[in-house]
Amino acid sequence: MEHQFFLFILLVIFIQLLVMLSQKIRVAYPIILLLGGLSLCAIPGIPAVAINPQYIFVIFLPRYYMKRRGTLRGKTSGAGAASSVRSPSSW
Repeated sequence: MEHQFFLFILLVIFIQLLVMLSQKIRVAYPIILLLGGLSLCAIPGIPAVAINPQYIFVIFLPRYYMKRRGTLRGKTSGAGAASSVRSPSSW
């Protein structure tokens, strides 16, 4: 259990370094993450990592939904909320 936790920490650090590298060389980060993942697969002796699907729901999806909620409609409350609603004729 401790060995797997240590491996997760190393993977998170590796991912963060890859994202920082992609920003520095101005390449889209999914491409760099894909190349980094492929390079990790090529190293012999690295153990397989299994993630419980419930952790994905708890850790990653709430952040994704909150981010999407803010970008879809803009402000949803406050004084300017009614002005952001458009009628179907203005589409």
